[in-house]
Amino acid sequence: MEKRRAIKLAKKLKFSYFTSRYWLEFLCEYKRVNRENLVYIKALDGENYILQYPPQKLANLENAEINLATTAEIAYLQDKVEILEQKQMMSEYFFKTQDIINLTGVKHKKNRQAINSFEKEYNYQLTQEYDREKIIKFLDDWDQGQVLKTAPYDRGLKFCHFLLDHLNKDKKLKTVFVSVDNKLVGFSIGELLNKKQWIALHQKVDYNYKGLGRWLFRERAKLFSGVEEFANGGAMGDKGIVEFKESLRPHQTIPYYYLKLGKLK
Repeated sequence: MEKRRAIKLAKKLKFSYFTSRYWLEFLCEYKRVNRENLVYIKALDGENYILQYPPQKLANLENAEINLATTAEIAYLQDKVEILEQKQMMSEYFFKTQDIINLTGVKHKKNRQAINSFEKEYNYQLTQEYDREKIIKFLDDWDQGQVLKTAPYDRGLKFCHFLLDHLNKDKKLKTVFVSVDNKLVGFSIGELLNKKQWIALHQKVDYNYKGLGRWLFRERAKLFSGVEEFANGGAMGDKGIVEFKESLRPHQTIPYYYLKLGKLK
């Protein structure tokens, strides 16, 4: 999608990881059909584009394929159009920024323990900038160490490289890097959407460093202190990522479904 269009749509679409200006620009297409703005996302098979969200106008519902429909949207649609196929794709996680910064209460006990373990164990350095060649080298090494490589994984990795091309070029894009003994071991990227919301775009860590993932998740949130909440996307087909995000106690979880629609009723 063209950059200006992506920036404009990101301000109008519902709050979600998938309305990041960068997600829209990298993976989506825009069409105006029947006087309605529609966002299409490239299917995981790479062969075609399907609607990212359900259209509002009835004329655009007939025979449509939709990637991310909520239960509330499905309840509305089932009275308007035939639903030929329905399949849960994933759940998206939403967090309160201050909750992740503070990590208070019994629910965050294990998260605090993991963070304390990392801080006591390692001689770490924190920065918001890093040498690009070293970032790419870290990402390549990280990729080689992964066992589960699905279509969503490949798309996510390409999206991460796309984000790296925009670091230090957009004030709304904030990144924290952590190194241990002068070796890069992780980074985390977020995007400010508006005064109340931001999007946790990407995080990559060396899993050999115990507690690093939770520690870095909190450090990124500190960059957006004062911003009320953030969206953290889902984890299509990756049980480990699901467990990690759920362990951080999101304040809201929204399941998304793929829909294949038929004729209008």
